[in-house]
Amino acid sequence: MIKKVFSSLRGFQGIDSLPIEVREKLDEHIRQKAVDRAEEKMLLSSKDKELFTDDDKQKLIAHCESEIYQEYKSGGMKLVLAALGIGYFV
Repeated sequence: MIKKVFSSLRGFQGIDSLPIEVREKLDEHIRQKAVDRAEEKMLLSSKDKELFTDDDKQKLIAHCESEIYQEYKSGGMKLVLAALGIGYFV
């Protein structure tokens, strides 16, 4: 049974193996989530929103995008571990 599970996991390659059209939609979705998250962080900061330069905004959005990608990657791994029955310990 374990061999069957591991052989099915070999096909699991993640976001990078998606078709181009799906990957573009996913990138747009992640970008929009990152913009929303960056706006929220700017509102919660003590600095006025107008004082953020365009460069600061782009850096914050890029940082939020990388956070979202990491959440998706770790969420996928947690899903696989849960399917194996060991996700409770992670």
